[in-house]
Amino acid sequence: MITKDISKKDIKEYFLDKSRGKIRFRSTCPHCSEDRRKKTDKCVSVDIKEGTILYQCQHCKQGGGIDIKETAKEQSTILSDGGLSGSAPVFSPPKGSRGLGEKLIAWFATRGISDRTAKAFRTTEGTRWFRKANKERIAMEFNYYQNDELVNSKYRSGLKEFAGVANGKLTLFGHDLVLSSNEMLITEGELDAMAAYESGYLFSTSVPNGASDKGVESQNLSWMDELMDTVFKDKKKIYIAVDADKPGRYLEQALVRRLGAHRCYLVKYPEGLNDLNKVLMQHGKDSVKQCIRDAKEVPLEGIVKVSDRTEEVYDLFINGADPGYKLGVEGLDDHISFRRGDLICLTGIPGNGKSNFVDFCMIKLAQNYGMKFGVFSFEKDVNHHILELCEKLLDKCLTDKNGATKEVVEMDDFMYAMEFINDHFYFVNASKLDSLTPEILLSKGEELVYKYGIDFFIVDNASFLEMSKKAKDQDSFANYALNLFIQFKSRHQCGIIVVAHPRKSQPGEKQYIPNGYSISGSAAWFNKVDFGWTAHRDPDDMFRMRTWKCRFNWRGKLGDTLLEYDMRTGNYKYAERTMVTVGEEEVGKELDAFNLF
Repeated sequence: MITKDISKKDIKEYFLDKSRGKIRFRSTCPHCSEDRRKKTDKCVSVDIKEGTILYQCQHCKQGGGIDIKETAKEQSTILSDGGLSGSAPVFSPPKGSRGLGEKLIAWFATRGISDRTAKAFRTTEGTRWFRKANKERIAMEFNYYQNDELVNSKYRSGLKEFAGVANGKLTLFGHDLVLSSNEMLITEGELDAMAAYESGYLFSTSVPNGASDKGVESQNLSWMDELMDTVFKDKKKIYIAVDADKPGRYLEQALVRRLGAHRCYLVKYPEGLNDLNKVLMQHGKDSVKQCIRDAKEVPLEGIVKVSDRTEEVYDLFINGADPGYKLGVEGLDDHISFRRGDLICLTGIPGNGKSNFVDFCMIKLAQNYGMKFGVFSFEKDVNHHILELCEKLLDKCLTDKNGATKEVVEMDDFMYAMEFINDHFYFVNASKLDSLTPEILLSKGEELVYKYGIDFFIVDNASFLEMSKKAKDQDSFANYALNLFIQFKSRHQCGIIVVAHPRKSQPGEKQYIPNGYSISGSAAWFNKVDFGWTAHRDPDDMFRMRTWKCRFNWRGKLGDTLLEYDMRTGNYKYAERTMVTVGEEEVGKELDAFNLF
């Protein structure tokens, strides 16, 4: 008969993993089952009591007792392949509590958590008053111990009602589990900390008060002050496993800033899951452990390692560069394209159709790709703006205007257009903003990114922005504002289209076609944007779209496209007639001449 020599530690982990919270059960044998024909035969009787695993195999006759009492200091700091290990602490339930009842144990089991883990976190059951329900209910009790003293409790009923101890002290859930380790894991909720523990990572904790959706600065971390020397000071590695949502991202940033990026590792989850307990429930312990093993270092600000971009560069190598999103307009698609994360500047002489062309582009991108837009515009009243967008969408004139007469449109078509605009466009009400500084405006853009998932933020136009105190003059303000735009579009992968007016032509100066160097304020308008366009109306009323800046040559090219303008709807189409083409070399050479035509 073949039997394996196996360490006591491995035997202990083998049976604890098989126990799933039970103290008496039958199991396969760590010594002989792997080499038997009947590999799944449960030939071992196991009894766990008083910190000892007693076992006896009826096949190979191996058996004995394994002491499972270990301090956290003696545990391996990284995950054991066998999952949960170590013994749960013995403690007296809080006043009014009843320990763990069968119903509570069964509920924890539905979350993939054994009664052993629940006991390790000193979780109990009791009858508690819930104010909103105005009655007492049986509740699970998440007890917060600090140095073996109960300092707080949070209650949850079976109906997912919540209550807590008045004036309870805020501290880590699982505080005492991490005192002797040089690493730890911090989650956003108690069940996530318990899921990590269940999966074999014993130094798991949760913040006491969840996360706020009001921003990084709104996260209440004052409870950390007392723990900086007693808990956090000696930790060399801190895993952060918060929820994969907006409040979680804010909490993650706040924790990293407080604890130091150099020792923080960020835990991510499989697609579609947003916390460790859901990973445990849907994929099991091994997946939880793998999430923690795969945690990434916090990138140093402004520093990118090759390993951070391996997947992206591989995709670029295999599939080539992204050509961007096209409008589907002949001629125009050769020169311009769009991509989330672009900073685009559109300029042109007043009255030459800058705002209208932006609206045309937005409708095309919304139709073709389902893109969403945040719109800040002082150029147009919101009601009229919505109607103009409906006109472009339906390709119908919806109101009498100079050069066009209102057309008959079915009410169902009009309501379809209104619903479409409602789903894809979000307008910033300037009158509700405290000021019109770039910081305030971009804070609204950030809200629109998180709440509605906008793809582009429109600023029409830059002349309405108020100068920030950090800027000394118009030139420095242009640089400052553009830097903020660049940070915003990079951080949120949300493109920005800025409409900017050029300087006034001088008396006696021949009419010119402006570009980035022509814009009031600074040459930064040319230097810092990714793409630069000019909307220009020729003397024969043809619309000329000039590309004077194209940072990525696989996304477009310098030069002009002539378009016919539809007075009825504000839409454009390619002008099917001979036109003068301005090549890339000529545009690059003549950019500051202003007299190409």
